[in-house]
Amino acid sequence: MSSTRLERLARLRRTVGFRLAAWQAGFLLAGGMGILFLAYAALAASLRDGDRAVVVSELQELAAAYRAGGADGLRAEAAAQRLLPQGQAYVGVVLPDGTAAALLAPAAGRGFDLSRLGPAPSGPGVFWSRAGSPDDEDALEIASERLPDGAVLRAGLTTAVREAFLERFRVVVAAFLLPLALLAAGGGVLLTHRVLAPLRELIVTIRDIESGALDARVEVRGTGDELDALSALFNRMVDTVAALMAGMRGALDDVAHDLRTPLTRLRGGAEVALSGGDAAAQREALAAAIEESDVILAMLDGIMDVAEAEAGAMRLRLEDVDVVRLLGDTVELYAPAAEEKGLRLTASAPPGLRLRADRARLRRALANLVDNAVKYVPRGGRVSLSAEREDGAVVVCVRDDGPGIPPEDLPRVWDRLFRGDRSRSERGLGLGLSLVKAVVEAHGGRVRVDSRPGAGAVFFLRLPDAGA
Repeated sequence: MSSTRLERLARLRRTVGFRLAAWQAGFLLAGGMGILFLAYAALAASLRDGDRAVVVSELQELAAAYRAGGADGLRAEAAAQRLLPQGQAYVGVVLPDGTAAALLAPAAGRGFDLSRLGPAPSGPGVFWSRAGSPDDEDALEIASERLPDGAVLRAGLTTAVREAFLERFRVVVAAFLLPLALLAAGGGVLLTHRVLAPLRELIVTIRDIESGALDARVEVRGTGDELDALSALFNRMVDTVAALMAGMRGALDDVAHDLRTPLTRLRGGAEVALSGGDAAAQREALAAAIEESDVILAMLDGIMDVAEAEAGAMRLRLEDVDVVRLLGDTVELYAPAAEEKGLRLTASAPPGLRLRADRARLRRALANLVDNAVKYVPRGGRVSLSAEREDGAVVVCVRDDGPGIPPEDLPRVWDRLFRGDRSRSERGLGLGLSLVKAVVEAHGGRVRVDSRPGAGAVFFLRLPDAGA
């Protein structure tokens, strides 16, 4: 990753960090203010309900006194009322004859506009009305009830005490807002710093890798969140890249080693051709040079095919493939070489077994396996090809009774350009098995090999069944 991209990533981290801090502080502040608002609303409603409960209780006492003693009993009860606070209450009556009187009106003297109380209730139940004060600092809330004889009782209480208490609460809330804002900002910065810690470590690790420390990794904290998953994915990606680079270095070393011999022979043939001599020697030298060029081109083509397959870019021309015919064509191709060496080369598969595959590439993969077997199986040995349907797949086996593969070589037989000590005596590129693996995996299949020294080898190609 270039330094410019790293700088962009660092700027992005700073921008994201600022936005996260701002959003978190905003949410914390909004949440705190929301809680305070709900608390204020609940307190105001509770105080209002308490005042109204007191007023309704007083109204019931007045109604009982009126039923027991008429207007005189009502006046006596109003004079002796104990529920409503002094200086904040109002008690009035409208008699059946329409005469209105204020029996207890300390609050009325403060200039409440009683004309805005509205009409008297026409039915049973308590009717609430409200009269404002001239300074709009508080109000007079009055409950009215019509009695059976037509009289209307009124009892009320000002909101002065309630408003004074709520005003003190608002002052406390206002004083609390500044510490709340500071706490929200500090909490937002702290949370953002902790949340973005993996991203900061990621940037540092990328810088270390850019400077050549390919073993640098991001710490996975085990929190299970998205950033932790990103760190784990990044580490796996770096592991994959490191493995690919190690493989590439190994492949380049192998290519350089294996190309040295054909290039040396090619140069030697060219020198012979240039040195003069008879025409036959020159033609032979040029023919040898062409042969070595073909070896080099075959090696490069094989490496490209394997790399293409491993990168998932191998283009397959899928068609319906008859497995019996595929095995028969392979046997027919190598029958002369097997006969020359005195080998038995056979093929068997149930009729009707079919694959959806790239016929040419699959035939090449089988040819590589048979070619290896024909090379290493001693005279008089046997090489057999077979296929069968197994659990929604077609398994193709290439079995021989040759010398087998040493245990130390088994894990590496599928590697590019790998050639065991025994195979060094035979001419080859070391790409055959790696190409087999690449072709089979490009078809969505798997490869496996079983072998013991002296007991031969069995190569398994498991491919998706077209019928399944």
